Amino acid sequence: MHIAGPAAMALQRHKAMYGTTDEQFGMIAVSEREWAREETRSRCSASRCRWSSYLAMPYMVEPLRRADVTIACPTAASR
Repeated sequence: MHIAGPAAMALQRHKAMYGTTDEQFGMIAVSEREWAREETRSRCSASRCRWSSYLAMPYMVEPLRRADVTIACPTAASR
């Protein structure tokens, strides 16, 4: 089992309960990547994720796209 499955179910419930859209979830992924690019201590090379490229990504497990599913990237300071 992959974490994306249960997370996708939780997000689907959130969408049903609160009317949240895929675009609103996408804003989180795009803005987090922009913040990560500005973090100089980050060991992860965060690739630029533009809004148009986010919307063009296929779903991994609806409503999660690849940009929504990330791994934890420790900073150099946390070593």
